[in-house]
Amino acid sequence: MTRIKPEVEVEPETQISDQFNDLKRSLATVSADQWANLPEVGDLTRRNKRQRQLLQSQQRSYAMPDSILSGLASSTATETSIVDEETDFESISRARDQMLGHQLDRNAGETASVDSAAYLQADTESFSTDEISDMQKTRSIFRSLRKTAPHVPRNWIMSARLEESARKYDAARRLINEGCLLNKFSEDVWMESLRIHGSQPKQQKLIISEALKFNGSSVRLWQAAIALETEKSRVVRKAIEANPGSSELWKAAVGLEPAAANKTKLLRKAVSLIPQSIDLWLMLIDGAEELEAKKQWLGEARKYNPRSHEIWLAAMKLEEGATGNEVKIERLFNMAIRRLEMEEGTNTQGPDKDTWIAIAMECESLGFPLCCEIITRTVLERDISSKNYTMEEESIIADCVIAAQNAVEGDYPQVARSIYAVLSRQYPTNIDVWLHYTGLERRDIPRLHQVFQEALKFNSESELLWLMYAKSRWQDANDVTGAEQVLQEALGFIPHNEEVWLAKIKLATATGDFTKAKAFFAEARGTSVRLWYKNVHFLRFMGMRKEAETLVEEGLRKFPGCEKLHLQRGQIETEDPYAKAIEGSSAQPPHGLASARNAYLAGTKQCPSSLALWTLLALTDEHLGVVIRARSTLDQAILKNPTLPELWVAKIRLENRQNNVKQARAASVAALSKFPHSAAVWCEYLPLCEKASQRKNGMMDALLKTGNSSRILCFIGVQFWKDGKFTKARTWFDRAVKADPANGDHWAWYYTFMQQKLGGEMESFMAEFEQVELINEGECWNATAKAVENYMKDKTAVLIQVSQLLRSQSVYQGI
Repeated sequence: MTRIKPEVEVEPETQISDQFNDLKRSLATVSADQWANLPEVGDLTRRNKRQRQLLQSQQRSYAMPDSILSGLASSTATETSIVDEETDFESISRARDQMLGHQLDRNAGETASVDSAAYLQADTESFSTDEISDMQKTRSIFRSLRKTAPHVPRNWIMSARLEESARKYDAARRLINEGCLLNKFSEDVWMESLRIHGSQPKQQKLIISEALKFNGSSVRLWQAAIALETEKSRVVRKAIEANPGSSELWKAAVGLEPAAANKTKLLRKAVSLIPQSIDLWLMLIDGAEELEAKKQWLGEARKYNPRSHEIWLAAMKLEEGATGNEVKIERLFNMAIRRLEMEEGTNTQGPDKDTWIAIAMECESLGFPLCCEIITRTVLERDISSKNYTMEEESIIADCVIAAQNAVEGDYPQVARSIYAVLSRQYPTNIDVWLHYTGLERRDIPRLHQVFQEALKFNSESELLWLMYAKSRWQDANDVTGAEQVLQEALGFIPHNEEVWLAKIKLATATGDFTKAKAFFAEARGTSVRLWYKNVHFLRFMGMRKEAETLVEEGLRKFPGCEKLHLQRGQIETEDPYAKAIEGSSAQPPHGLASARNAYLAGTKQCPSSLALWTLLALTDEHLGVVIRARSTLDQAILKNPTLPELWVAKIRLENRQNNVKQARAASVAALSKFPHSAAVWCEYLPLCEKASQRKNGMMDALLKTGNSSRILCFIGVQFWKDGKFTKARTWFDRAVKADPANGDHWAWYYTFMQQKLGGEMESFMAEFEQVELINEGECWNATAKAVENYMKDKTAVLIQVSQLLRSQSVYQGI
């Protein structure tokens, strides 16, 4: 059956194109802005292909020879890239540059300005059979370099060193000998040949003889020849004939000459040929026996080397050794400075400030103190005067202090002394400068007192300087009369200064002159509340209770808001109940507690924010047997002073003393919620924890919350002591005293521990304790140190007493 195809009517192409004629005509109406804003048509056909090509290029890797990989092994970045199987193109490029270094050096030829000896030495150190994994390929590279550039010495040197690193010494000698034949005028290749033939002295002599035929002007080769010969003088003379301008060869000749007169002749000839050689001039000057001859040679040396600071320095040293005339030495140095600053067109520059300071240190070490002082003083004065317009005073002082401290560390005290002397003259009213100066001179007592006297001329109202001077007179020089005179002189400038009066009173009491101390108090107290209550304390110590009571009443009329006068008034009535409460005493309440309570109560009205008055008032009520009133007192104090965590501590301790453990625990939890960062509250809360695990976690939280407070550190040490972990206990005690060395309670606990467990190490412990200058913190320490009966006791006696007091605290029972 025949399939009949349908007839399709096909229109000519012109009919299709005609359909777009109207669109084409409308393009004539499109503006320039519309044309510019037409969107770009994306290349949809090649976009994915370009992305694939980019990804392939990023993942592309290259095969590298083993020599490059071994060279990259020393680089941390390259090691990481190799391990991670990622290509580090930067490292590859760096390795390629390293391998092409030989070709670059060959192209550079002999004109490159490099230190060939150092360069070759670096190459020697870099060669190792461990680093060159493909020795044959490396040999092939060097063989090609020798063939293409046989007259480049470095190619032969490196080839010989390669064989030497592979322990093929015969091949190394053969290569270097061939290199010498092809590079007869290169001293480097001959020096390398001498080194490689180091085990063959006879062969070395032949090599050096041949080398000098072609390199007669090489100082290095002549020095090698001198070292090889036994008759060195003959070789030196030949070397000088070939190189009359070599100062090194002239030095060698002088060193070989035994007679002083012959040395002088040689040096005179040498300086006539090489007048610019500073070393030769200095040798000539040092070798001259007569002073006039030295001066003559110095004049000649300055004529040829006017800008050499070494020559000027030699003249200064000569003047100091001959006459010790400071004026002449200073004139010489000023002339040197001016001459070094002349001729601005020259390239030569004189030493800078740091270099001059180093020269001054050298002068001090050689025994020229005047040169040292003059150099330091002149250079610093010029430097400071040039900086006064561009730098702040504090910055200049800080820079000079650093220089002085560096000098002290290097054992150059004269340099440091000169620096501080300049600073004290430039900035005489700066107290910090004088403090640094006196700190330097603290071992030289007469000089120290001179510095104090000079400082006080410009700072006559400085309380600190007067007190330091008086203390040094008293303790360092054992001059009590001199110390009294210093303090009396200080009062002439600052008559109402409390610290000076207290120092004067302390000096009188320390020497046992209590009558004089009493008179000083009467003269000084006037309108000073501090001197007033210290006077009351002194009268109590002397047993003058009636006078103390009268003085307290008079003081309270003048200073009704003085907390310490109210405390003194209550303490006069009876013994201090604070210590009784701490000790947990069960004794009957002493007589006078009612009067004491009235004194404390009056004090809280005048000083409502006084922690001590509120605490003593509550303790007094407790001793009177009125515990309810004591609780009410503390609650009232907390309401008036909600930011004092110590009042909560007093409340917790009150409940503990009454054996109300639940109330104490509840109070500690409440206090901790209000004061989570208080170390005092944590120290009360932790012992009340029922479980050991809870206490352990609590100690970790306490350290975190209090920022490693020293009180928490000490508390943890006590806990470890109780648990029998003595090593850990000592560690924590040590941390506590280092964190806060001024806290006497920490030292007392540490002392108690050492006494019981490590008695053999008490000497070192006490030495460390004595080094602490000021201990004025710690609840028990202050209560003990300020007790009337301990008025004259030193800190060691107080330490022992506080130790006994701390061990009686119920919080730390069980040790």
